[in-house]
Amino acid sequence: MCNTIEIPLDIDEIDVKRLIFTDCDEIVIEVESTVKGTYCHQCGQKIIKYDECNREIILRHLPILGKKTYLLIKPVRYTCEDCDNHPTTMQILPWYDERSSCTKAYEQHLILMLLNSTITDVSCKEDIGWDAIEGLLDRFIGQKIDWSNVTKLNIIAQDSIPPKRRQSRPK
Repeated sequence: MCNTIEIPLDIDEIDVKRLIFTDCDEIVIEVESTVKGTYCHQCGQKIIKYDECNREIILRHLPILGKKTYLLIKPVRYTCEDCDNHPTTMQILPWYDERSSCTKAYEQHLILMLLNSTITDVSCKEDIGWDAIEGLLDRFIGQKIDWSNVTKLNIIAQDSIPPKRRQSRPK
């Protein structure tokens, strides 16, 4: 009888290199991109000349079997031979944002958890910093409303807490 299972990560163009179970009861999955090349940050052309692997980054991902799960990746740098000074550009993959500490799938998970909940609740349940969730909200929710595009408001909802009833005073 086999006591292993296979769980898809639902992330395209990566290879799983190894699986690490930490002493803190977490899962770390080391992955490697199978995408060759990236686009130069100066000229925008496709570049494929390998430069080096960047420092590794670790990204929080969807939990597996109730355990905190992280993806570890070493993004690759490529050199542009067409630009002056031959700048390097780090490959950014579509399943995470460059300045985020989480995968996009995990960010979607957090956004759904925020429905009918508070930042503090989700922070406690997911054991993730309040600041990380607030930053996620800032990225997902526009900071300004373009009122010129709003033609009418059908319903305005308000959290209502009934006002205290006035105590009638004896006269």
